[in-house]
Amino acid sequence: GPYGVPRRWRPLEWSANGIQYTHERPISVQQSAHVYIMQIRPNFPDEMKAIDWFAPDDSATSVFVPFYGVITTVPAEYSYFSGATRLKFDFNSAFWVSNLVAQLAYSNWDNIYPEVLQQIQQIQQQYINDVQTLDAKVIELFQEGKTEEGIKVLTDYSCSTGSQFVAQWLDFWKYLVPRFLDGVKNGAGPMPYRTSFYQSIAKETGDKYRVWNQ
Repeated sequence: GPYGVPRRWRPLEWSANGIQYTHERPISVQQSAHVYIMQIRPNFPDEMKAIDWFAPDDSATSVFVPFYGVITTVPAEYSYFSGATRLKFDFNSAFWVSNLVAQLAYSNWDNIYPEVLQQIQQIQQQYINDVQTLDAKVIELFQEGKTEEGIKVLTDYSCSTGSQFVAQWLDFWKYLVPRFLDGVKNGAGPMPYRTSFYQSIAKETGDKYRVWNQ
């Protein structure tokens, strides 16, 4: 497309001039409700062995939030009881807020996605650092037999981090909307299409749009 969007909407199968084709289905497929990576750490106490790195919506446009396997609750933004559904939008839903950023990136991948990716990498690295710091603190609690206290610390961290991500990602979307407005990147000017797209227009339309005073 004009902005290099690596997404192909369904159906993936299609035909042209009597020949059948199919598009690839990417790992970060846009129809994802969520994606998770289960990290198992055999050298940790039982209560700390598992971390569910959970990303709502498309894995390429969201952030994997660490949820320790032992936590006793989840943040409301990640709960089925939040009130949001597939057909009911909610600004307090981790899925819907992540989807806002994804849909914006899909509209102009070449220009918007680099900023999305940069933000993802910064937040993701912060979470990785957080987990390392928290592990060192909480492992002592479990080694000392303070199991309930340790579980509470892990639960509080996972829940607060999940809620903070949704708020942060919503603010990021609010930043992106006016930054990329009506074909203009504010502060940088117009966003031309890819050269290949201009070439395809010229090929398909011939002299229709040609400027003849050259």
